[in-house]
Amino acid sequence: MHPLTLTSLCLAILAAPAAGICGDGDGVRLTISGPAVPYAEVVHEIRERNEAVTARVTKTFAGDFGRRDAIGLLTLAELPSLLSEARTAVLEARVPVGPARYHLEITQTGQRRQGWLVPGEGGAEPALATRLRAVVAAATGPVPFHDALLLPEEAGRLHVQADRPARVALDGVDLAGQTPLSGVLVVAGDHAVRLTPLDGGEAQVYPIKILPGRTTTLAVELR
Repeated sequence: MHPLTLTSLCLAILAAPAAGICGDGDGVRLTISGPAVPYAEVVHEIRERNEAVTARVTKTFAGDFGRRDAIGLLTLAELPSLLSEARTAVLEARVPVGPARYHLEITQTGQRRQGWLVPGEGGAEPALATRLRAVVAAATGPVPFHDALLLPEEAGRLHVQADRPARVALDGVDLAGQTPLSGVLVVAGDHAVRLTPLDGGEAQVYPIKILPGRTTTLAVELR
């Protein structure tokens, strides 16, 4: 069997338009911002360039505190289905009100469509945003949360341990990491840690208190 080439992939896609059309510069860009996001913005981008599909996450701090980013590779076969799914998304022109906002930009065959994703029930993250974040994270690996704006005297460190791997969120914000997680800088005060087992168990929430200059360790056995 001959290996799949870019030409044969394009021909296959042209034969099935619903799957999308590949081309240099095609891709999707998801920008997340809002009060619940611990950065000025977080951008997840998947794009084809020079017969390669790259996935990139960029987390930009407010002001002049710089950014954190990571990049990885996807296969050419993964992009058409992502484009097809993105094309069916309902986008609004008006900026939504809520703790987090999701702006989607789709580029395909030289045409661009953009707008705001409609939040899920109860303000939940749109399903497409969750899917795109997961695809990018699988390619780039985790980019752990770090708040460069916090001063040592107003923050403490958080360690999270569990008896099995779990995805970690703090006050509803995904920390882009899993247990065991250590050294996360968090503003002092009361917080809630949500752990979602990677094996498919139910998410569990634990209240914690962060003290300035101290380290708080949350060690749990997940149900």
